[in-house]
Amino acid sequence: MGDVEPLPLEVNQPVEIAFVDEPPAGVGAGPYRTHVLASGPSGIVLALPMARHRWVVPRPGQAVKVVYRDPRDRGSDRGVYGFVTVVVEARVEPEPELHLAPPARVERVQRRHWVRLDVRLPVRLEREGDPPEVLSGHTLDVSGGGARVAVPKAPAVGEHLRVEMGFPGWVVRATARVVRVEPGAPPAVGLAFVEIDGRLQDRIAGFILNEQARRRRLLG
Repeated sequence: MGDVEPLPLEVNQPVEIAFVDEPPAGVGAGPYRTHVLASGPSGIVLALPMARHRWVVPRPGQAVKVVYRDPRDRGSDRGVYGFVTVVVEARVEPEPELHLAPPARVERVQRRHWVRLDVRLPVRLEREGDPPEVLSGHTLDVSGGGARVAVPKAPAVGEHLRVEMGFPGWVVRATARVVRVEPGAPPAVGLAFVEIDGRLQDRIAGFILNEQARRRRLLG
């Protein structure tokens, strides 16, 4: 990771925190998902995270790492940043808040390397417009970071689309950027997620691991 210019944190922006040293008693190191309540030169206020229906209440001075996406850069594949800081205060009453000291530096986080799986799943792409244009097709492969899909008509590289992919018993909805188009009949479109719930990414990764194990069993 390399130092970058500190990025503004917006109110309600999702972030993840993890404990750098010993976590509070009864909880793991994280990461824990939460969101920004306030941010300024004097520090950062996050909603106090929860784990297993319990508040995660770190001690003052405890070091934590905060990771978040740059809200100004929707088209970036590497728009993930992080910093280490310390807890100033953590409280449940009168409001569950976690107060952090301002970071000394912000670093760009290397993009996670997702495992990709060849699989056919129904996919629906929605292009911006009035009314929106809908392209229906299927995936060629998927990963936690994106997918390659076959659709009747290729959108333009750089275009942002709403994506809906149907997994067995559940659905992924996200925003993705077109990163490449491979000519063919139909064309193959490479998509990179730019807005997706991290829990869905983890669920996709779990689906891929389970499917890989199932295929290995079938092959003996």
